[in-house]
Amino acid sequence: MRSGDPTRPLGAANVTGDAVQRNPLAGMERLLWITPKWPLPATDGARQATTQLLGALCAKGVIVDLLAIVPEGEDVLESKAVEVLGVRSAAVVRRPNPGRGLHLRNLLRR
Repeated sequence: MRSGDPTRPLGAANVTGDAVQRNPLAGMERLLWITPKWPLPATDGARQATTQLLGALCAKGVIVDLLAIVPEGEDVLESKAVEVLGVRSAAVVRRPNPGRGLHLRNLLRR
């Protein structure tokens, strides 16, 4: 079977000539994915990368729980992440919205 074959069980060896390659996802049946941005909608590069990676992992059979640390007031819909991304669950931890002053103060401290 070739690498990336969706019919091969998770963790099954890929035999290519004399070399045997193991699936790097072997043993990772469950995964907690923590992100500082809510991935939907995927309007920037970080969100696009997160949605692509989560979708690929879930498609490989990895059970993923998503935890997003997002600013107060940002609209999120956990059920949408389960539906669109294929994660088992999605949860949100709220953080204070830093605003411009905090970013500037942190920059000047360096």
